[in-house]
Amino acid sequence: MLCLFVTAGGERLAIPVSRVVEVIPAVRMHQSAAGSTWLAGMFRYRGAVTPVLDLDRLATGDSVPMRLSTRIVILDVPSPSGLKRLGLLAERLTDLREFVAAGPSYAVPAP
Repeated sequence: MLCLFVTAGGERLAIPVSRVVEVIPAVRMHQSAAGSTWLAGMFRYRGAVTPVLDLDRLATGDSVPMRLSTRIVILDVPSPSGLKRLGLLAERLTDLREFVAAGPSYAVPAP
């Protein structure tokens, strides 16, 4: 499975490319009064209000540092009412490559 690798909380995370819509630089977000601590905020993406989750807060409790390398990965996420847009705030993107893992839910590609 082709994955986009990002850094969050000092860890590398793999995001399946099939879910990625676009990667954009971090933008100013509006804070939600009722939002959870891991919600970085909301912003308007192509006319729709899009929530953004802070991956560092989810992993470590600290916020993603806002640097030139900070990115928002826009995803299509399945929900009972269809696909919804969601942003993931990541410290930086590291690479794009095939993710190979062994286990009951992964198929290992033949060499």
